[in-house]
Amino acid sequence: MKMNILKSKGITGLSKMKATDLEQALHDHFSEEELAIVATN
Repeated sequence: MKMNILKSKGITGLSKMKATDLEQALHDHFSEEELAIVATN
């Protein structure tokens, strides 16, 4: 799910990222409001 969310923003290189890196990328590229909207859809 995290990878799909990041792909929607056009972020590349996800297959090489570890879970902690994916989590950090989510925080870097999405606001809390954006994450809440994506999580409820």
